[in-house]
Amino acid sequence: MANFEYGKAGRPAQWIILDTGAWGRAEVPGNRIWIAPRTPCDKVYSVAVHEWTHHMQGVVYRTWAEVQRELAPYGGPEMVADCGALLLGATWIRYGCPGRYTTDAAAAILRGERP
Repeated sequence: MANFEYGKAGRPAQWIILDTGAWGRAEVPGNRIWIAPRTPCDKVYSVAVHEWTHHMQGVVYRTWAEVQRELAPYGGPEMVADCGALLLGATWIRYGCPGRYTTDAAAAILRGERP
């Protein structure tokens, strides 16, 4: 994937093509990422790197509750995932990336570190 200098190597994920009700879904924590086959072609990469950022949130934190609590000061897990997606070359985001503070948090998450 483009721009993966922000991604941490050695963090495997199982990619599953299946509609779970959204264009994408990540098991956090866990190693499964789902992409819906109905996701528009021009959005697949953007959705995939958003979900990858969620995957990395699960690598950094032990539970979804911890992810939510620790990333709340940065706009929450969805905004951090959108900022991470932009760092990884996404051309479309849904939730927004409010600025440098959240982008820096996303970069730390993608390195496998706590912000």
